[in-house]
Amino acid sequence: MNLPEFPRALIHPATPAFCMAPTPDKGMGLFSTRALKMGELTLSERPLFVCTHAVNMEWPESFTHEQQIQHFLDEMEQCFKISVERMHPEIKATFLALANCYKEDGSGPLRASFVRTGCASAACAQI
Repeated sequence: MNLPEFPRALIHPATPAFCMAPTPDKGMGLFSTRALKMGELTLSERPLFVCTHAVNMEWPESFTHEQQIQHFLDEMEQCFKISVERMHPEIKATFLALANCYKEDGSGPLRASFVRTGCASAACAQI
């Protein structure tokens, strides 16, 4: 990737815009601590994990559409596994503690938990 300004210092809001607290029935959640304006910066952090959803992959012509999807999910899971194993132990522990709301869809534990459940998409103009 060609990211000439990375890494640069993060800009943080002057006062916290939210706090993390338990919800009655959904685990932990983020709650606003003050009135927010449209377009206002509320959070500025580096991601724990960066990945792509655009990969070239081949499979046998005999694969059904469902088999193609499962093959893609299995291959991505292996890529994620390698990346997670290379993480610093503290970051890895934080990453592995994230929630998973896709436990039985064939995604695999890493892709389901950490990419599908807790993912935020971002476009990169220069790759």
